[in-house]
Amino acid sequence: MRTATSVAGGFCAAILTLGALVAPAAAAPAAAPAPATPALANPALTTPALAEQEVTPDALSVVVTGDGALEWTKQAGPVAIQNFDSTGAAGTTTPLPTEAAEGQFPFTLGIDRDQAGALQQSADHQVVTLGGYNAPVGADANDATAPETLRVIARVDAAGNVDTSTTLAGAYSKRHIRGVVTADGQRYWTGGHGHDSAGAVRAGVLTIEQGGTTPVAVTTGGSVLNNTRVPVIHDGQLYVSSDRDGYHGINRVGAGLPTETAEMTLIAAAPNGSTVPHDFVFVGDHLYVAYTEGAPALVRYGFDGTTWVVEDQFPGQFWGLTGRVADDAVVLYATRGASQQNELVAIIDAPDAEPGAMASAPSEVLATAAPNTSFRGVDFAPGFVPGTGPAVITLTPTVTWNARVAGGVGNALSAVLGSTSNPVATGRISDPGADDAAPADGTEPADSLAADPADPADPATGLTVTATSADPSVVADENVSVELNADGSFALTAVPSGVGTTTITLTVTAADGRTADSPLQYAVSAPLADATASAHVGVADASAGYDVGDGHFLVADDDSNQIRLYGPTTGEPVAEFDFTGQMTHPTDRTFDLEAAARIGDTIYWVGSLGNSRSGNSWPHRDIVFATEVSGSGAATTLTFAGEATGFREALTAWDTSNAHGAGASAFQFERATTPGTSAEGPNSLNLEGATFAPDGTTFWLGFRSPLVPVAVDPANDPAGTLALVIAVDNIQAVIAEGAAIEISDYFTLDLGGRAIRDITETDDGNYLIAAGSADDSGNFAIFGWSGDPAEVPVQSKAPLALDGWSGSYETILSAASLQDDVVVRVLQDAGTVDIYGTGVEAQDLTRELMKFPSHDYVLDFAGAFAPVDGGTGGGDENGGGTGGGTGAAGGDGTGSGSSAAPGASRPGQLSQTGADGGQELLIAGLAGALVLLGAGALGAAARTARRTIPAPARRESTVALAHDLGA
Repeated sequence: MRTATSVAGGFCAAILTLGALVAPAAAAPAAAPAPATPALANPALTTPALAEQEVTPDALSVVVTGDGALEWTKQAGPVAIQNFDSTGAAGTTTPLPTEAAEGQFPFTLGIDRDQAGALQQSADHQVVTLGGYNAPVGADANDATAPETLRVIARVDAAGNVDTSTTLAGAYSKRHIRGVVTADGQRYWTGGHGHDSAGAVRAGVLTIEQGGTTPVAVTTGGSVLNNTRVPVIHDGQLYVSSDRDGYHGINRVGAGLPTETAEMTLIAAAPNGSTVPHDFVFVGDHLYVAYTEGAPALVRYGFDGTTWVVEDQFPGQFWGLTGRVADDAVVLYATRGASQQNELVAIIDAPDAEPGAMASAPSEVLATAAPNTSFRGVDFAPGFVPGTGPAVITLTPTVTWNARVAGGVGNALSAVLGSTSNPVATGRISDPGADDAAPADGTEPADSLAADPADPADPATGLTVTATSADPSVVADENVSVELNADGSFALTAVPSGVGTTTITLTVTAADGRTADSPLQYAVSAPLADATASAHVGVADASAGYDVGDGHFLVADDDSNQIRLYGPTTGEPVAEFDFTGQMTHPTDRTFDLEAAARIGDTIYWVGSLGNSRSGNSWPHRDIVFATEVSGSGAATTLTFAGEATGFREALTAWDTSNAHGAGASAFQFERATTPGTSAEGPNSLNLEGATFAPDGTTFWLGFRSPLVPVAVDPANDPAGTLALVIAVDNIQAVIAEGAAIEISDYFTLDLGGRAIRDITETDDGNYLIAAGSADDSGNFAIFGWSGDPAEVPVQSKAPLALDGWSGSYETILSAASLQDDVVVRVLQDAGTVDIYGTGVEAQDLTRELMKFPSHDYVLDFAGAFAPVDGGTGGGDENGGGTGGGTGAAGGDGTGSGSSAAPGASRPGQLSQTGADGGQELLIAGLAGALVLLGAGALGAAARTARRTIPAPARRESTVALAHDLGA
């Protein structure tokens, strides 16, 4: 056996030699009760060569949240500093106090809160520090107000002495304290979300002396500066990570270590696609940053003499990060994954390698957190001074899980009890130490690193694989199957027996006895109450979509920038489409996609246009982009077809100038888009619906808020009751040609006090509206509407609900007509639903555990949209019509057609563009139709006629504003 080390010329890459073909794992005995301390990788395997070099492992400290007994929820739980060395061997554990004593405050963290608990070694290497809460175990620490629940700084030295005497008054109230750093343990700098605090402590970065109670603001001045993430000291200079506009990446804070208000300057911008930088470390001439959302990865930057430039990245979601130079390589230590039983890993990077090489850099799992506990921050242990020589890392069999969903972690699997189409986990198993493991005859192995790492298809070498479940009531061992192929790829399937969550541990054992355990989160939700329902995995906040045939549909969500294709049954995406690399619009934050409208083969995807719930004015949400659809069903593909921004500006100018004629600022868009104004409630700006008007050109924007009339004084004036629709005349030219945005008019719809959550056209030229409250109270219903702004929508009598799922209905996929008993497919945004009964909302889960439901809904309008049958009315040179609503061409005008191509008339439309360019409603055939239909059909025929109005009557004033794709 050998212990691998970095050597001159870089670390020897992991060898992907694989074990023999292994049948599905046999039934294993039930797992023993998990210990409260983390489970470990194998102890170090030393060789004579290393002994002669007197190389010692690195000493590491890791923050552990939870004690294994408390449930893994956001409740405040015990915190410990667990020491390991770089071989995975465990050292001492230092618990932080949960009770007050002699001037020391209790210290807890939310057990499942991933963005808390960053750990930093002091610049003088003598102590480690972190931030937490003076909250009792079991309390809701993160949402607690300060100073009632103080934010506390913990300092731990090499002897295990703990100090929690330093508190931060009212700082970080209702929000996270994320990290603490110090030069020598005598003064601290903190990072966190301070925008909800009051007074002098309303800041993102604070500083305070050891033992103090009154911090001083360092970065302050608005929602952007008041919300930072993890602070780091490097070469005597303070830096902090941020995900705020203008500072998204790593920032220098003032000069040196500021003790008063200082400016924050972005030095390393986030790359497109990766969002929310958290922990980071400077190593030699490079900077490594852990981005936790979007396309999560460890991103390496190099300094070009002027600025920090992205060089490469290692995929995965990492929360704690430290590292050092190791000969010609860099060794990084990181905590991977946000869930319970996440991992402490070592990664060896060769900065001089070719671009793209970092993605396959050798890595090793050093330790795995115990059930109901998580690893958070990591740094070198107090008292340990990192060197620059070889890094001692034990090589054991390696399990790599495939991330099957964009932004996923791989080692997570969701299921619905009783479903026959639950997802399957996949990955690859290898044994980097197989080349010189101890032979069976007991002779010494070679200590060279001579095996060829470039050949991942080496013959099997006798690895065995077993899988065990921690909770047989959720899934029994005998119902877990692992199929390992000769090339090392594997598939894990499970048949659940109950609702809940458990951990399936995959154990790989080499012929010489070296073993490695790799956990898989397994979560089972209850059977769906509706026989037509399916659960779709990888997205929780389904907010817009379109049917593409054979039960397949495209869906966008408000928590990522991808479009996903799903099939008709429970399961993960069939395909994913990411166009951020083709956009000039900022992509380092989500677009908050909330609406989609299709015309012909083009789908327009629309952001919410408003601020965030916390009042941040994010330009990312001000977007409409287009995709061209080809194929259908599972073969559907999308092609990027352009983008535009500037809609917020156009709406605000249209409103403040009274271009709509309803009075200047009637809709209060200027107020709604001001930084600090929340997107919540009926008086904000929040778009959730979009469709094309019957003319096939006018783009209708449907708003969740505001409701009309908009309150001038929201605190005292009553909220409006009418849903708002605004017309954009030229969306196709805006996207395709960069034309100015032309807003022509608006109208309102009476949805019983509800707002628009989705609006889609039916095949026969009518519209379906998913309506709900402007706030989060629900009150969802389906409405049918003719498309005539003068006509009141009709509510479907059938309730809109799915037992066990209390999310928001924001998508109707398609509908043939508004006739009673027509079946439509609806999607539910389940982001706030506790799917598994663990107290964790779906939007806070890892990607592979997120899901949303779809199910059938049967229309029931009590005959309000009954079909109109009748004879053909007479026509003349101005264009005749039929009782069914089909016009004919005549004179200088163009009659209606059935084409849905851009600019064409919609099915059932009666319109004409005359020689003078005006639009007229042609009803020449209506009288003949009424004679044949009889007086009883008058109402239905009138609805058909009204539906042919191409667009709301337009006022003379039109606002045209150029949009800037680079905004």
